[in-house]
Amino acid sequence: MYLDFFRAMKTKIYVCTKGKHCKANGGKKIFNHLKIQEDLLEGQCNLEVKKSDCLGFCKHAPAISVSPMDKVYKCVDLKTCNEIIAKISSYR
Repeated sequence: MYLDFFRAMKTKIYVCTKGKHCKANGGKKIFNHLKIQEDLLEGQCNLEVKKSDCLGFCKHAPAISVSPMDKVYKCVDLKTCNEIIAKISSYR
């Protein structure tokens, strides 16, 4: 039943791209990678990737937030992005 809740909801990934540290540590690269994944999964997964202002994890940049799970990922790299996308895809 808990899994059905996530299947019905749109998963939104907010990528910090405007904070000074996230911008300097590849926030835009992470955003672009996730946007490509969003396009590839269109129709298979109810996913939306959006740019975000500072998430408050500057010492652990770049950071992303995933809702409705209310999960924050810090020190994100492309491998982490792929793991997150795989996890989200498995919910669908």
